[in-house]
Amino acid sequence: DQPRSRGLGDVYKSQELILSFNDMAERLGRYEAQNIEELTAEKAKLETLVSTSADGAILIDTNMDIVLINPTARRIFGWEGRDLLGASALQNFPNPVRMQLTRPLFQAVAGDAEGMEFRVALTEPTSRTVRILLNIVRDQSRENVKGIAITVQDITREVALNEAKSQFIS
Repeated sequence: DQPRSRGLGDVYKSQELILSFNDMAERLGRYEAQNIEELTAEKAKLETLVSTSADGAILIDTNMDIVLINPTARRIFGWEGRDLLGASALQNFPNPVRMQLTRPLFQAVAGDAEGMEFRVALTEPTSRTVRILLNIVRDQSRENVKGIAITVQDITREVALNEAKSQFIS
């Protein structure tokens, strides 16, 4: 077992292998940069969509902590100027919302309920009626709950029109 001397062919193969590795690393770097750029652009589009939505949007994680709030939800719940990211949703919801949503939120986090809808009358910051929709957010395998998407719609005008219609008919 004597050490084999490296011939010129072995040196070329090593250089070729190194060049291939460098080329592959460069392509992966470009691919990763392109993916990051695409993901960043997609995230910006989604953030714009959520922030300009006429409906309130709140995303909470499985610990009931707020991950995202759009300006409409902040206005409906009187949360303007408050930094609530990472804060407990249940502790910050107005009392009527907290009373109606506590059990359903825990059921949703446990995966026991898919989509739920509630109508809640609020008195603060202004008197209004809201429709609240809960939807479970699952991971890619669709097996594990990652959080809950909460949509808040101000239906005060709709409720008032329905009442006026009922009174007119009676």
